[in-house]
Amino acid sequence: NRRPVDFSTRAALLDELKLREAEAPRPLLDELRDGWPDGRLKLYITYKLLQARGAQHEVFAQGEYVPLIASGEYSGHVVAFARRHAASWIVAVAPRLVATLTAPGRMPHGPDVWGETLLKLPADAPGRWRNVLTGEALTAAGGPPALRLSEVLSRLPVALLSSEVGAAQSET
Repeated sequence: NRRPVDFSTRAALLDELKLREAEAPRPLLDELRDGWPDGRLKLYITYKLLQARGAQHEVFAQGEYVPLIASGEYSGHVVAFARRHAASWIVAVAPRLVATLTAPGRMPHGPDVWGETLLKLPADAPGRWRNVLTGEALTAAGGPPALRLSEVLSRLPVALLSSEVGAAQSET
């Protein structure tokens, strides 16, 4: 990690990722996840997170921190929190202690890893979310509301969910 960065190569990789994302995002995500050691997944996630931060600067800079709790068999293997500012919410989700969840070298994602584990949301949280990294729409269910980790982490082992209460009602 101390080698000089080849910025022109990284810029070319990012341009390719953007183009491929526009053409066919799902196959690209699967390819990046399965080929994670080559570094393209990290580049893609960094790009998407920086895009989200720019688009919702206020919630990132001024949002209230809200710790989230998971429930279910694998609840000890996830860390998550929300930031909320006015009607805007962001939820960050990442796995932890994953060595016992998957085979070596395999990313912890999907229902075969997370089963029925739920991410509990505050009662006043929006019900509809968009995964910034994958584009997938998610809906919280139950009372209090919760999201299934098998859906949140269906394609990638990390997620950034975005919702604006007013805009969430018009999503498809």
